[in-house]
Amino acid sequence: ELLNLVATQQSMWDQEHMQLTQIYDLRQQHQQQLQRTNVGELIKQTDRQQEIRRKCVDSANERISTLQKRIHRNENPRFLHYLVPNRAQKVERLRGELQSRVEEKQHLKSRATTAKATLSDLRHLQQQQQQQ
Repeated sequence: ELLNLVATQQSMWDQEHMQLTQIYDLRQQHQQQLQRTNVGELIKQTDRQQEIRRKCVDSANERISTLQKRIHRNENPRFLHYLVPNRAQKVERLRGELQSRVEEKQHLKSRATTAKATLSDLRHLQQQQQQQ
């Protein structure tokens, strides 16, 4: 009887152990799926941010181009532009604004480059996860 009791307890313990390992395996699979989903969401987010930053750099380029044209127009006046009072001061103010726009563009470019590197790292991580 003692052997039967020990055998039944052993079989109960084996069944519980199997159930616990199944639960553990399911949780591991679920966690891996969540990580893949999280990486996928991060990739989407970073991709959107990179697109926004690229558009910001493009608009900064347009603003810089417009300022350069304004500076040229005010440095080399035609017709009634000769009558603009304090033209030299206006040119200096525009040059200062141009310098700040160029710095802003450089800052945006560096942030876009960082986002691009992050995006490539995330894609590489996603590929590694898919291979596993």
